[in-house]
Amino acid sequence: MQSTSAIYNQYSKKIYNLAYRMTGNKDDANDITQETFIQAFNALDQFNGESQLYTWLYQIAKNNCLQLIGK
Repeated sequence: MQSTSAIYNQYSKKIYNLAYRMTGNKDDANDITQETFIQAFNALDQFNGESQLYTWLYQIAKNNCLQLIGK
Protein backbone atom coordinates (compact mmCIF):
# COMPACT_ATOMS: atom_id res chain seq x y z
CA MET A 1 0.00 0.00 0.00
CA GLN A 2 1.19 3.50 -0.82
CA SER A 3 1.79 6.13 1.83
CA THR A 4 -1.07 8.49 2.56
CA SER A 5 0.82 11.41 1.03
CA ALA A 6 1.40 9.43 -2.16
CA ILE A 7 -2.30 8.50 -2.31
CA TYR A 8 -3.29 12.13 -1.79
CA ASN A 9 -0.84 13.37 -4.43
CA GLN A 10 -2.04 10.80 -6.93
CA TYR A 11 -5.81 11.22 -6.50
CA SER A 12 -6.60 14.61 -4.95
CA LYS A 13 -7.00 16.44 -8.26
CA LYS A 14 -9.38 13.79 -9.60
CA ILE A 15 -11.45 13.89 -6.40
CA TYR A 16 -11.52 17.69 -6.46
CA ASN A 17 -12.66 17.68 -10.10
CA LEU A 18 -15.45 15.23 -9.29
CA ALA A 19 -16.58 17.35 -6.34
CA TYR A 20 -16.46 20.54 -8.40
CA ARG A 21 -18.51 18.97 -11.22
CA MET A 22 -21.12 17.78 -8.73
CA THR A 23 -21.36 20.95 -6.64
CA GLY A 24 -20.34 23.72 -9.03
CA ASN A 25 -18.58 25.47 -6.17
CA LYS A 26 -14.82 25.68 -5.58
CA ASP A 27 -15.07 26.04 -1.81
CA ASP A 28 -17.44 23.09 -1.53
CA ALA A 29 -15.16 21.04 -3.80
CA ASN A 30 -12.17 21.83 -1.57
CA ASP A 31 -14.13 20.90 1.56
CA ILE A 32 -15.36 17.65 0.03
CA THR A 33 -11.86 16.75 -1.16
CA GLN A 34 -10.49 17.31 2.34
CA GLU A 35 -13.32 15.39 4.00
CA THR A 36 -12.98 12.52 1.52
CA PHE A 37 -9.33 12.00 2.33
CA ILE A 38 -9.88 12.34 6.07
CA GLN A 39 -12.57 9.67 5.91
CA ALA A 40 -10.50 7.44 3.63
CA PHE A 41 -7.34 7.67 5.70
CA ASN A 42 -9.27 6.98 8.91
CA ALA A 43 -10.74 3.86 7.29
CA LEU A 44 -7.72 2.78 5.23
CA ASP A 45 -7.36 -0.41 7.24
CA GLN A 46 -10.88 -1.36 6.08
CA PHE A 47 -10.00 -1.09 2.39
CA ASN A 48 -9.81 -4.71 1.31
CA GLY A 49 -8.66 -4.29 -2.28
CA GLU A 50 -11.79 -5.72 -3.89
CA SER A 51 -11.91 -2.58 -6.03
CA GLN A 52 -9.32 -0.11 -7.21
CA LEU A 53 -8.31 2.47 -4.62
CA TYR A 54 -9.61 5.28 -6.83
CA THR A 55 -13.01 3.58 -7.09
CA TRP A 56 -13.23 3.53 -3.31
CA LEU A 57 -12.17 7.19 -3.01
CA TYR A 58 -14.59 8.14 -5.79
CA GLN A 59 -17.50 6.54 -3.93
CA ILE A 60 -16.61 8.32 -0.69
CA ALA A 61 -16.39 11.65 -2.53
CA LYS A 62 -19.62 11.03 -4.41
CA ASN A 63 -21.45 10.24 -1.17
CA ASN A 64 -20.07 13.41 0.42
CA CYS A 65 -21.25 15.45 -2.56
CA LEU A 66 -24.71 13.94 -2.50
CA GLN A 67 -24.96 14.58 1.23
CA LEU A 68 -23.96 18.22 0.73
CA ILE A 69 -26.38 18.89 -2.12
CA GLY A 70 -29.16 17.06 -0.31
CA LYS A 71 -29.84 14.10 -2.57
